Amino acid sequence: MVEDYKIKVRVRSVKKRISNINNVLRISIWVSLGISFALVLFCAVAYICSSQLFHVKNIAIKGCSHVQVDEILALLDIEKGDNILACDIDVARQRIQEHPWVRDVGIARRFMPASLIVTIREQVPVAAIYLGDKGYVVNSEGRIFASMPKDYRGFSMRAVGYCPTGSEMNAILKTGIAAVGLLQSKGLTVGAMEIEAGGRMTFRLRNGIGVASLGAITPAKLDTALTIMRQLKPVQGTVLDLSCEDKVVLSNPVKGDT
Repeated sequence: MVEDYKIKVRVRSVKKRISNINNVLRISIWVSLGISFALVLFCAVAYICSSQLFHVKNIAIKGCSHVQVDEILALLDIEKGDNILACDIDVARQRIQEHPWVRDVGIARRFMPASLIVTIREQVPVAAIYLGDKGYVVNSEGRIFASMPKDYRGFSMRAVGYCPTGSEMNAILKTGIAAVGLLQSKGLTVGAMEIEAGGRMTFRLRNGIGVASLGAITPAKLDTALTIMRQLKPVQGTVLDLSCEDKVVLSNPVKGDT
């Protein structure tokens, strides 16, 4: 009975010791795998950065007409010998997109051999606008995007004693371009367009007649003007004003008639 009251020394079970050892081994294995993976990744990165396989061999620029290839290469800011995987294509695309003659740009990477293909889609000038002594080209959306090239021979517009700015200019140019397309669809050749006070537009036709409007020219208004031209056969210098909804006003600034 006395032995029942003796202090008993507890001994850790063998099973628990084995479990602890397994946990330590498991942690050691995962740490070793992590270190091995990091070393492999480091070696792979070092290889990619130094390997000639990933150095840019060719840079092709396509679609340039008004834009100089050298300008695109400068904006690309990527040279032969640079690592193709380290090139920031998005930043390069953004720089090129800011060129006034570039409407859109695509950059593709090729790895065998390492090369870059830059495809440019340029702005298409549909008209030119003279503001004072300076000429600028305008796209189909009525937006001025660049100075007029010296070799430009297309349709031109001129602001006469009036120079709208900002959104007003854009709206007038867009309306004017649409009106030119409508006039030409009716067989009328437009030689020039003048923007006057208040945004009034006068289209000078090759036959010596002018068509004026404050705002858009509708097909119905133009049909009425064509009917009047066939019936009255106005002399050169006559201007048909289509600004009113219900009538066409004829005037001849040369003769002073209205």
